[in-house]
Amino acid sequence: MKIRSLLFLMIIILFTGCAQKTISPEKLKRISKIGVMSIHGNQIESIERGLTIFGNEDNLTDASSWEIDKFIVDELRKELELRKYTVQPIFLTQNEIIKYDNSDSYKLKQKFLKEIILKHNLDSLLVMVRGYYVPETHDYTRGIAIIKANALGMENTFAKFNLYLEGSFLENNEVSDLHFNKIVAFVELENELWINTKESIPSKNLLIIEERIKKSLSSLINKEIDLIGY
Repeated sequence: MKIRSLLFLMIIILFTGCAQKTISPEKLKRISKIGVMSIHGNQIESIERGLTIFGNEDNLTDASSWEIDKFIVDELRKELELRKYTVQPIFLTQNEIIKYDNSDSYKLKQKFLKEIILKHNLDSLLVMVRGYYVPETHDYTRGIAIIKANALGMENTFAKFNLYLEGSFLENNEVSDLHFNKIVAFVELENELWINTKESIPSKNLLIIEERIKKSLSSLINKEIDLIGY
């Protein structure tokens, strides 16, 4: 058990490390109405990883029943309303999410955010997106993922969060960053929840994983909103 926990700890240390950003008091005074939006999508990566690339299994799991984006928006809304902000929830279609996530154009993304801010007359827009790849740490998972690590006879299964919580507002009629916060976290899972990595995770086990993930995500969002300074 100690060896297994050590493997899990080493993985956590490997993937963490990104400074949080907060809102300056001057800008915070200008914020009353906040739009909240999530751009994750219905698929999560479920992968097996070892010391080498050989024998690894990469899958995409359909988690549409989880309604991840609605859950994130609802949690953000709840936390901000507790802090007495007026909150405008914004829900995108899956096609809009895929188009935004797959776009390599920074200008088009900024134009899209600007249109939303103007349409809803927002002081700021808070968006949760899937984190980008981090090649220097061999981190090839984005958003919420299920990972089974196999190395040196040890096995560990966990849910991983790689998300960005981005705040934007209009300054001189252009979209500017209000804050940029990376969320990287891990939740250990029982190995029995995903035994055969060549097959999809069984539906009944996905229900257990969904509950764990949403509980952790709720806590992470609460912590991040406090860190940002809302």
